[in-house]
Amino acid sequence: MELSENGTPIEQARRWGKDYPHKRAVLGVCRALQQAHVPFGVITRKQLGELDRCKVLVLSNVQRMDAEEVEAVRE
Repeated sequence: MELSENGTPIEQARRWGKDYPHKRAVLGVCRALQQAHVPFGVITRKQLGELDRCKVLVLSNVQRMDAEEVEAVRE
């Protein structure tokens, strides 16, 4: 998330711009895991019902989660 957008509803926040911090973080961790030959996947809202398939769930720098996401992770 871009901290300068604090208070902006998630639906209005900019996404995946050239300098978007979350994009840099995602690409960086993916690159590191690939280089270390660690199998991984990226979970989006579309896979919330499939979280039980994951052995490990890493929530790095999670700044915003809605109630549905929180409940899915808790389960």
